[in-house]
Amino acid sequence: MRSILGSLLVAILVGGSMAAVGRDEPALAPPFTVHEWGTFTTRVDVRGEEIVFERAPDRFELPPFVHYENAGRRKVAATGTVRMETPVLYVHTEHPVVLDVDVRFPGNTITEWYPDFGLDPALPNVWTRPEDRLIWKGIRAEPLATSNARLWTSLSGAPYYCARGVDAAVLTVTTWAGIDESEKFLFYRGTGSFPTPLFVVAEGGTVKVRNRGAQRIDQVMLFERDERGLAYDIHCTLDPNEEFAFGRAQLQFGPELWLDDLKKILRGQGLREDEAQAMVDTWRESWFEPGLRVLYTVPREVTDAVLPLTITPVPQTTVRVLIGRTDVAEVPVLPPAPNPSSEAARGDG
Repeated sequence: MRSILGSLLVAILVGGSMAAVGRDEPALAPPFTVHEWGTFTTRVDVRGEEIVFERAPDRFELPPFVHYENAGRRKVAATGTVRMETPVLYVHTEHPVVLDVDVRFPGNTITEWYPDFGLDPALPNVWTRPEDRLIWKGIRAEPLATSNARLWTSLSGAPYYCARGVDAAVLTVTTWAGIDESEKFLFYRGTGSFPTPLFVVAEGGTVKVRNRGAQRIDQVMLFERDERGLAYDIHCTLDPNEEFAFGRAQLQFGPELWLDDLKKILRGQGLREDEAQAMVDTWRESWFEPGLRVLYTVPREVTDAVLPLTITPVPQTTVRVLIGRTDVAEVPVLPPAPNPSSEAARGDG
C-alpha cells in the first residue's frame, strides 16, 4: 500500500511540474510561409558604365496612402545607381498568426512603404529610426477568407494594385500612430548604390553579359522594343566570370509578348502561379516599354546580403525572388548643361 501511495505522489508531483513547465513555454505559432518578389533596377550606357538616378522614383506610380517619409526627411532627392523597386512580401497561412518583420537595406535608403511601421519600444521617437531599416511589429496575419479588414484604394497608382491578385493572408499592423492599416502584402522600395552581379555592354549587333558575382545566375533575358514590336531571348545558367553574347540580328519581333516563358522562370524560382502573374502584371508596362534591357534572376545569396530579412517566428519556408533589370541607354547621356546665370557671373576672365 505504501508503495502504491508513493507512486501516486510521484506521478502527481511530476505531472504538476510538467504542467507548470507547459504554462511557462510560449505557445507554438501556426505554420506559415513567406513569399517575396521585387526588382533591382540599374541603367548603363553602351560601355556598361552605370548611370546615377538623380532622385527617387516618381510617386505618381503609387497610391497616395503609401508612406514616403522616413526619419523626418523627404526622399524625392535620394540618388543612387540602383533602384530597389516594389518588393512585396506575402504571408500564406491557414490560421491567424502574429509575426514581426525586420528588413534592412544597409547603407542605402528606404523611400516608400505600406503599411506603416509599428512603434518600437527601443525607439520611442519614431523619427530616430534609421532610414535603411523597417520594422513591422505585431503583424496580424489572417486568412483572406475570414478577414473583414478594409483595404484602401484610390484613382491613382494602378500598378500597385496588381500585387493584390494573390490568395494571401491579409496583414494588419497597428502603427506607431495607433491606427490599424491593412494590406495583402508588405510593400517597400528604395534607392541606393551597391554592386550588382551582371555586367552588360552593347556592342553593335550584340549585347554582352558577364556574371561578375560569386554565385550562378539561373536565367538572363534580353528584351528589345521599337517600332517593329517586341522581341526577347533567354539564356540559362551563367556561372561566375562566364560571359554570353546575345545577337540582336536574330531577334524575332512581333506585336505581342508570350509571357508564359517569363512566368515559368518566376515559378522556377519558387513563386506560386498567382504571384508570378501578379509580378508580371505589375511590371508589364515598364519591363516591356520601348528600349533595350536585360532582366536576370538575382541569386538568393545576393538578395539576402543586400536586403537582410528577419521574420519572427521563423516561417516554415521563405521564398525571395528578385529580378535584376538593366536598362541600356543607347543614346549618350549628356551631363547637365551649365547654368547660364553662373556662367555670366563668372565672366570671361
